[in-house]
Amino acid sequence: IPVTVYGPWESAWRHHGFEDSLMDLIAEPEMMEQMFVRITDLTIATVQKMMDIGCKPDAVWLIEDMGGTHTTLFSPKVYRELLLPNHKKVGDFLHANGIYFFMHSCGYIEPLLPDLIEAGLNVIQALQANTGMNLVDLKPKFGDKLTFFGNISEQSFKEGPAAIEAELRAKIPVAMAGGGYIYHSDHSIPSEVSLETYLHAMKVLDEIGTYR
Repeated sequence: IPVTVYGPWESAWRHHGFEDSLMDLIAEPEMMEQMFVRITDLTIATVQKMMDIGCKPDAVWLIEDMGGTHTTLFSPKVYRELLLPNHKKVGDFLHANGIYFFMHSCGYIEPLLPDLIEAGLNVIQALQANTGMNLVDLKPKFGDKLTFFGNISEQSFKEGPAAIEAELRAKIPVAMAGGGYIYHSDHSIPSEVSLETYLHAMKVLDEIGTYR
């Protein structure tokens, strides 16, 4: 059973405000760092308490949106200085206790993947396709160190059965080679997608996407 919590960035900006948090990464980095450390310590203490009372999770899933449509929300340098130490602290704690480390991040975050791997991340989701992130490119670069979860474009569902079938056949065989892929769309399935289209996607997935 996974436990889902806000990561230090996500939690900080939801309390401090999105624009103010982005500005204060530069204007008030010490304050932001203090917030990140407090949130990280609370997350670890909460998981420790769960284990103490016999509710050890299989995984901890941080919600941590760090990307926009075209680039990361902050530079890799800022990430390494302020957030990476906290993500690594979470990762070290989880791995020391036999717990998997998952993360959800919308947006374009490819430049941060090497650092997230250093932090001990096991699984990254959702790999938003319309930002340019593509399993076909990511798998050869990082597939031996990271499990990918998602990247099937919700837009292709909207375009109909032929489009989603093309999306699945282009990405799934590459993504699942050697293991390390979990199927999922890159966003919520739009309400205008017909049941027929969705069932067609599941049929194609069964044909090409089963580990044996």
